[in-house]
Amino acid sequence: MISNQYHALDRALVLDGMGYVCTTATTLDTTVKETKPVLGEDNKPKRDANGKVLEELGPFVKKAKTAIGTWADAEPGEDATKRRFLKQLNRIEKSAIEYGVDQDENNLGVGIITSKSGIVVLDLDAGKVPDVNDLNHNMDAEAAHDLLLERLLKVAGISNADLDSWINQFRQLVHVRTPSGGWHYYFRRQLGQKPRTHTGLISHVDIRAGFKNDEGDWESSGLAYAPGNVTAKGEYIIFQVDVDGHPSRLKSLPPVNDLPFLPEKINSLFERSTTEIREIAHAMAIPVPKTNERYFRLRDKTFSRSMVDTDADLSKWDVLAREFVQKAFELRGGSHEC
Repeated sequence: MISNQYHALDRALVLDGMGYVCTTATTLDTTVKETKPVLGEDNKPKRDANGKVLEELGPFVKKAKTAIGTWADAEPGEDATKRRFLKQLNRIEKSAIEYGVDQDENNLGVGIITSKSGIVVLDLDAGKVPDVNDLNHNMDAEAAHDLLLERLLKVAGISNADLDSWINQFRQLVHVRTPSGGWHYYFRRQLGQKPRTHTGLISHVDIRAGFKNDEGDWESSGLAYAPGNVTAKGEYIIFQVDVDGHPSRLKSLPPVNDLPFLPEKINSLFERSTTEIREIAHAMAIPVPKTNERYFRLRDKTFSRSMVDTDADLSKWDVLAREFVQKAFELRGGSHEC
């Protein structure tokens, strides 16, 4: 076993002592064996007598940032963390021997389980926001950070007059900067809050969280890549910015109990479904994930009909209540006639 692999275990044990529940995750490219369909002479997949596509082992491929293990079985405590990491280290070593593949020395990283840690991680993917003036390039990450945060705060109901104050407060929080130009903000879940993971809440914004329901089962979860992890693009680094805007690199995250509470305005988003949140964002001309764009174009046409025809059949597009739709158009500041 390569000794450097144990660096991940050391970092996980430090985080465990601060209240974070950790699991294992790959961070650098990990070579794995994939399957591919068996092709016939007509270049179409062959099938067996039951119609199932026949498969064979394909080439080795490289995958990065792949979570391994299961978050549901993860528990806090030094002994439990050691067992999880040693099990995965042995699996990686066995896989390398079986396939005859040299594994990267640091390909085992640390994932923080947000639900069981009692935290919420706001993920702003600021390094991948297209520049509206030049779609062939992305925006500067700092400018994109402010833009994404502004969009999220607007959807959460923050007024335009208060946006600058909120953004400045966020900037001074301890956060993790990712190799791709993203920002991870860590918050503590307040008693009674029920945050859940939203992937693609609006374009380039994710929230990773979960909570335990009244039956004692975990509702949702989310994996945050821990600071100190290294990918092919670089390292996850902890920063804090002072009042003058100067960032300083920190050695570790604060203990969970020292994290700021999740602002109630952000928590209010969890009272709505992802669809509702995207409805509000769309009505405010805030970009939503591409998979929703055509859907919303159809919705807009349905909205305009529904406002003038009280008997319009809205079931085709699963449109929300008429009052909500009207409110969404009011938030955009325009007419509901599309």
